[in-house]
Amino acid sequence: MAKKILCAVISLALFCALPPARTDLASSVMYTSPAEPAEDFSETDNVPSTSGEAAAPPASEDPSSKETETQTGNDSDTSAKKKPKAKNKDGTYTLSLTSSMGTLTYYNQGDSRWTDYTYGGRDRFGKYGCGPTVLAMIVSSFSNQDYLPSDMADWAADNGYWAPGSGTKHSFIPEGAAAFGFRAESFDNFTEKGVLDELASGHILVALLGPGHFTNGGHFIIISDDWSDKKVSIADPASLKNTQKAWNIQLILDELKYSATDGGPMWSISIR
Repeated sequence: MAKKILCAVISLALFCALPPARTDLASSVMYTSPAEPAEDFSETDNVPSTSGEAAAPPASEDPSSKETETQTGNDSDTSAKKKPKAKNKDGTYTLSLTSSMGTLTYYNQGDSRWTDYTYGGRDRFGKYGCGPTVLAMIVSSFSNQDYLPSDMADWAADNGYWAPGSGTKHSFIPEGAAAFGFRAESFDNFTEKGVLDELASGHILVALLGPGHFTNGGHFIIISDDWSDKKVSIADPASLKNTQKAWNIQLILDELKYSATDGGPMWSISIR
């Protein structure tokens, strides 16, 4: 009897030592996570978050007070250009960017016109709307169609790309771009030269990023233009601050979400 009790105790101890089963793999592969700007790169300090819920992308910085601010470090250009006023007092954004495809109209998912809009009738757009915001920028800038981010959110939900409580399906980028008349192709030349050559060909790139400088989960951005031999300009739908400086290409490549599906984590976008 003593031996049986000892065996049972040993078996229980071994079972408790086993690591817990992973339950998040399915959601991490198919969808973006809510946009969660990393703390050091958020547009405001001490962004509050609800327990168990990611903090919404901040949208309260007034860049007019920091127009000529230059941020140094491995991810920024030490000779940054003067930043134009882009955020208005009413919480809306007005900014045009130079891109390799032409002038890009910048949208921010934290814009007061749609930050509280409910994506799919349920999810707050300011937190979950990076995918629709990225495609709205592309469509409104390079076609004869005007789509605000909230309009694009409705289109995404109506066409099955909204993932309740998880963001947007990865397939939204290639299939959504194609639906609006663009050529969207998977890009896998993950080198500095590859990125710069693609931009030089007149294309832009959509990148899906994982945890790092831009997000704590998953986040779509646009790589819009070359800045130097190793840096690029971006349009970050969750951060004006990130948008108004140059980024090392290798840093972006290191933070790509390589578990992405549907041709991700990068897609080359061009006009047909």
